[in-house]
Amino acid sequence: MIFLSNHLEHDRLNQAFHLGEWATHQFPIVQFFTRQEIQQIDRPDYPDWVPKSKMHDADGYTQVQVPGKSFLMAFETELIARRDATYENMLTHYKHIKEINRVYWLVGSPEMKDKILKAKAAVHDESSNYHVFVDLEDFKKNGWDAFVSNEKTLRVHTLRENMQSICGDIYSELIGQCKGQSKVAVHLNSLKVIGRSKP
Repeated sequence: MIFLSNHLEHDRLNQAFHLGEWATHQFPIVQFFTRQEIQQIDRPDYPDWVPKSKMHDADGYTQVQVPGKSFLMAFETELIARRDATYENMLTHYKHIKEINRVYWLVGSPEMKDKILKAKAAVHDESSNYHVFVDLEDFKKNGWDAFVSNEKTLRVHTLRENMQSICGDIYSELIGQCKGQSKVAVHLNSLKVIGRSKP
């Protein structure tokens, strides 16, 4: 089945952010549910591990299953600011969805992060290190070695270090050994169309 994009620039960046180096490593402990699947599949037919709330869908979900536990991540890509009410609805959704362990936001500017945190405060979400942020330019330059910051703007780790801590043991070592071999940048390269580059 083919899932086409309605917003190519957003979706290419989101795919790179959501799939990350998993697209290269293809670990059997990792499952995805992408933005395109969310848009095309009826809610009752979502995989069992994907939240089915009608209030909001993330731009993608990743589940990592290791012995004795699973870890569910939601991914959001925000390039252009939306209305405050939109973010308040999104943050209310995440406040009440208990299955999700962490929400990763790829933000186009510091002001975008501030807008999301303003919505978080407005809905009285007092969580800590649940909503974490990655700067778009840092991600485009460094991929999984981009820094993740929390609501206090503390750089708590890189994306790679975070994924290593979630996977643990042998998969953690593999992620570290593959440093620099990521194919993430291919999502952002110009497309070759009939012998010429297309931006």
